[in-house]
Amino acid sequence: MSAEQSILNTFFEECEDLLFALTDGLAAIADGNAEGDTVNAVFRSVHSIKGAAGTFQMTELVAFAHKFEAVLDALRSHTLEPTPELVRVLQRSGDILADLVEAARNQTSANQQAVAQTLEAFKDFVKAEEKDAGEFEFSFAAIGISMDEPGAATALTTGRTILFVPAGRWSTVARTPVPSRLSRRTWSAGGAGGCRGPARQP
Repeated sequence: MSAEQSILNTFFEECEDLLFALTDGLAAIADGNAEGDTVNAVFRSVHSIKGAAGTFQMTELVAFAHKFEAVLDALRSHTLEPTPELVRVLQRSGDILADLVEAARNQTSANQQAVAQTLEAFKDFVKAEEKDAGEFEFSFAAIGISMDEPGAATALTTGRTILFVPAGRWSTVARTPVPSRLSRRTWSAGGAGGCRGPARQP
């Protein structure tokens, strides 16, 4: 098994844990517990999946998770209220996110109609925020990694070089957390930028 495939397998293992946490949190919200800690935990699960998926250029998964977390962010900031309609959309979104993860694992296509319908439903909840933001539109761009050339850093078109070096329980790139198991596996395999280091982190 290649180092890159090993890291990819670890990503999917992390996704299973994060999806369990997401399901539990959404069930709690459906039961009327939309307190800060619960919503934050759900948001972090989606955000962590998005961040790690971006590393592997899973663009469809990243795009859906980005819209999903935008609605969750509005909920945790009390811009949105946990109405029955919103709760139904969130629970459906959790199922679709799980389907997208499974599709990425199996290299198949998710139910595009279900994805499109949920993305359309998101617009009803974030429409006001988008209007307040004016014409500025933010888009998420995935940064891929390659283990093909150990020792070679990732060079951007601007000429700058980025070295990804995990530290502690979480590794952060642009404030996006990468789950600990994925971080440890990346580091022991030589790092995202080819910077080889010890298998155990401090």
